[in-house]
Amino acid sequence: MNSPYELLTGLALLREKKRRHEKAGDNNLNAWSALIIKMGNETCVVHQSDVEEILTQDKLTRVVGVAPWMAGLGFFQGSLLNVIDGQSLFDAGSQQQRAAPAAIRILVVQGDKEWFGLRVSELVGIRHVWSDDVNVVPPDSDHWSTYVEQWIRIEDQVLPVLKLKQLAQIMESSGSPVINEYISA
Repeated sequence: MNSPYELLTGLALLREKKRRHEKAGDNNLNAWSALIIKMGNETCVVHQSDVEEILTQDKLTRVVGVAPWMAGLGFFQGSLLNVIDGQSLFDAGSQQQRAAPAAIRILVVQGDKEWFGLRVSELVGIRHVWSDDVNVVPPDSDHWSTYVEQWIRIEDQVLPVLKLKQLAQIMESSGSPVINEYISA
């Protein structure tokens, strides 16, 4: 995670950048906060505004006989929380590297009717993203394509921005987050 000093510095840079754009007559600067997460070997980004809360997995109940991408059930704000294992779902190639239980977090996302959780291996940190930083050509990999809003460059890495709300909507309608042929449920 970023230190409070780094977060304040990021906000100051955002204010300065907005001020310069307004002075130049360009009021279209779109800024947002991004959570950088790891799921196994894969690193990606989610909109902080899509995440209601970040939980630890200490009270996660495993369910026997379900697909490998289903991590279990939890309890959030008086409702059941269906928790999806992000590593099984998105890290198609490698199952060897498992995060230490202390590093694992669950990102809570609200669907139309239910709550969903995405279990991630690690919450790397938070970054501020400006609209002029997001025009990045995606790599040739297409195993993210169903849930990728765009690709952005953060700290010399090209990372996918996941659409968590869409994942929750598909889970509600079909009961499966099947992405494409890379996922075996």
